[in-house]
Amino acid sequence: MYLSMTYSEFQIELINSGLSIKDFASLIGMHPNTITNYKSKEVLPLNLAIVITLLAELKTNGIDPQPIVAQVKRKHFLDISESKNQD
Repeated sequence: MYLSMTYSEFQIELINSGLSIKDFASLIGMHPNTITNYKSKEVLPLNLAIVITLLAELKTNGIDPQPIVAQVKRKHFLDISESKNQD
């Protein structure tokens, strides 16, 4: 378990997850350049460290994270749509 995650450790988890930076960024709704900009920092933000670690663990255990992420995104979109319709 990481107390903090360096960019190198992040890259290892990317390999473990089977994702490229572009794939990871798309999956979580970020621009790939935003992710690669963290290379110049000492550590990644905690939310990115948690997400990539969870994705790598899912992959290691034979679980494809894509359908899970898609389901969360659909629910999020529906919740936002309902919220706007109530205004």
